[in-house]
Amino acid sequence: LTAFPAKDTGKVSACVQVCMSLGITVQTQAFRWLQTLGGDSVTNYLIYALVFTDFTGVLMCLVFWSARGMLQQQESPLTEDLMSEPPTLSLVETMRMPELRFMGLLFFVAVGFSFSFLNCQPRIAAEAGVSPSSLSTIFGVLNAVGRMAVCIPLD
Repeated sequence: LTAFPAKDTGKVSACVQVCMSLGITVQTQAFRWLQTLGGDSVTNYLIYALVFTDFTGVLMCLVFWSARGMLQQQESPLTEDLMSEPPTLSLVETMRMPELRFMGLLFFVAVGFSFSFLNCQPRIAAEAGVSPSSLSTIFGVLNAVGRMAVCIPLD
């Protein structure tokens, strides 16, 4: 499927990377807000993350469904191979795939990094002389600018 011309890969990548960077900022602000509510902030954040993930997953499905006319089948000699029925794998076979283990590891490393950053961010902010909230905002914006600087030249 083609969602955008290949010549715009850098711009599209920059857009995705900026959304990811600013998403980190939004999630950090949500964690800080949940901490102010009292109670077990980690459990509250995990519940928030599950609800947020479910909501955005449904939203993503709706957007792709509504934009299905814009997505086009790429014409190439490989199209016939791609259109053939993929082999059905059992759950056990799927769980044994190296790609699944790699993606799982990648996901948990990112989650671990996020929680370790949230855990040490107040100390970093204190050492820098700024509030944790403003540090996460600055971090997100600078992260987004850096990702744009790397991705846009790919075009």
